[in-house]
Amino acid sequence: MGLTSATLGAGIALPGTVTRSVAAEEDLTGDDTFVFTFTMPSSAVNDLEVTHTFIAAPPPGTKTVSVGQQIGTLTAGANGSVTFPVTTANIADGDYPATVMNLPDGVTAGQVAISDNSGTLTLTGGASTTAGVTNDLTLTIGNATSNEFALTINDDPQTPDDGGGCNAAGAIAMFALPAVIPLLRKKLRIES
Repeated sequence: MGLTSATLGAGIALPGTVTRSVAAEEDLTGDDTFVFTFTMPSSAVNDLEVTHTFIAAPPPGTKTVSVGQQIGTLTAGANGSVTFPVTTANIADGDYPATVMNLPDGVTAGQVAISDNSGTLTLTGGASTTAGVTNDLTLTIGNATSNEFALTINDDPQTPDDGGGCNAAGAIAMFALPAVIPLLRKKLRIES
């Protein structure tokens, strides 16, 4: 950044040009910012301070990964799988091990095959999976980590309510049995 009396405005005189170079970290992303501030004491200006904020843009060739919404249904306690579309930039075609952070218990990730900047992530569940929604999953391929995405695992419709309820057969037995016992006794002439 070069400063001259012309860039500072009329009435401010500098003895020539003052130039300072700033080096930023190499791994800045588009979400990073840094501020460069310098102070120049002068008899004409009381401690002139100039601040400039730089917003880093990813350099050309930066690897990126994004994951879309879940396709398919995964059911608690059952073997099955769901897929997610994956979009990449600057990642070579090929098969990559899928590192997925925050996976729920019983869910595994396979490889992701990237071709022409797209691929598919497959998540597989089994007998130990439980119902719920996990909103903070991330996929890492190489050194690129995706946005957060969500996995929904549905309740098993065949599983009885574990909150103290019962299924239809249990309800019939629970309510009909007390009424049937006296009839059976009478029919079979069982003495109490």
